[in-house]
Amino acid sequence: PFLRLLRCFANEDFAEEEAGRFTDVDRRALQARMANLMFTLGRCIFRYRGGGVQYMPYFLENTVDREGKAQGGSGKSTLIETFVAFVRNVCNVNGKDISANGDFARNFSNFVRHQHDVVHIEDFPKMAIDPLFNYASGSFRSRSLFENPEEIDHEEAPNIVLTSNFMVQSTDESALGRVQFGGMSHYFSREVAVMNKEGRRLDTIMPDMVLSGKPEVWDGEQRGQIIYTLAKCLQFCMVCTNLHVQVAVPGSELLVRLSRTELGDSFYDWFTNFLEKPHIYNAPIAINEIFGDYRRYLDPSKARVDNVSRTKFYENMQKYCAKPAHGVLFMPIKPLLSASEINRSKKKAEDGTEKSYLRKGSSWLTRTFVDAEGRVHRARVLSKNAGDGSVTGGAVWFSKAGAEPKDAEEL
Repeated sequence: PFLRLLRCFANEDFAEEEAGRFTDVDRRALQARMANLMFTLGRCIFRYRGGGVQYMPYFLENTVDREGKAQGGSGKSTLIETFVAFVRNVCNVNGKDISANGDFARNFSNFVRHQHDVVHIEDFPKMAIDPLFNYASGSFRSRSLFENPEEIDHEEAPNIVLTSNFMVQSTDESALGRVQFGGMSHYFSREVAVMNKEGRRLDTIMPDMVLSGKPEVWDGEQRGQIIYTLAKCLQFCMVCTNLHVQVAVPGSELLVRLSRTELGDSFYDWFTNFLEKPHIYNAPIAINEIFGDYRRYLDPSKARVDNVSRTKFYENMQKYCAKPAHGVLFMPIKPLLSASEINRSKKKAEDGTEKSYLRKGSSWLTRTFVDAEGRVHRARVLSKNAGDGSVTGGAVWFSKAGAEPKDAEEL
């Protein structure tokens, strides 16, 4: 039953399986997610912290409706507090009480040295994970009220495990390199009577499971299965660690969550829809034009939340396209110069070569006009031919990976 429970935790395509549409591709994806979940569980149990192993297990749902919306109930905490606690002594810390103000060691005042092997921060809030960096790569510090802080060397420090409804808020390499994501499906969920939403409980898979979460009351065969499965997780983690390999969450779900966290839900939704238009590729696009489209897409409240500015908009496009997995190349066409400015820049070229520039304003704009019969039309024209004195403010060039211009001359 415990192995079936892990399978449900990992099965993101359970609806397809229940409907009889479970394909070989879905099955391979499930195997990859199981590997990720077993590796991350093994990391919770594995006490070895040397040899560059400086990352913390971080369990969260693979997908959410919107990044700012908490959608828990998938069984993350149960996975740690019931099953990891079956083989390791766990110190539970309420994430809602975590504070980055003052001495961070006070957050671990309940930790007892030589007793706790794992520190579980449950429901880690939507805050920067930076204060935990030193705990992942250095010594562990705890401090009780009215007592001096206690420091434990890195090799003997407890494992720190986080469960959260939110993606890591610091999306740079320094932060992402210190966490090992464990992806959880939405197979299990809470019942919400007021919304007429049915829940799915863990004890439908493990009937002997009790609400108290104390495995010592279960029968010996069940406990033996749990110990055997967790031992397999530990063994798998040891083999991967010896090979210097981390087993990541497969698919693009967490990449979407990372992008939503970094760029904001509104920009991500608008930009992914924008990139679905075939005419935007391999053509100069006026920045002011698409920025205006984005501003019209937002309502005033979202504009305030997403901190809309032309500079921020430009940076977000760069950040999205900088991730190779998105498969889109972003090339700013700079500088956009007038004919006289081009001539001056040619004279200043130190190597004597002439550089090609796009003339100022030579980028695509969308214009609306009304014909003689009162019908409204929209047309795409070059801004230099728009005839209305438009200033583009620069242009950008999008290409799909593998279909980009060969060189600057082709561009």
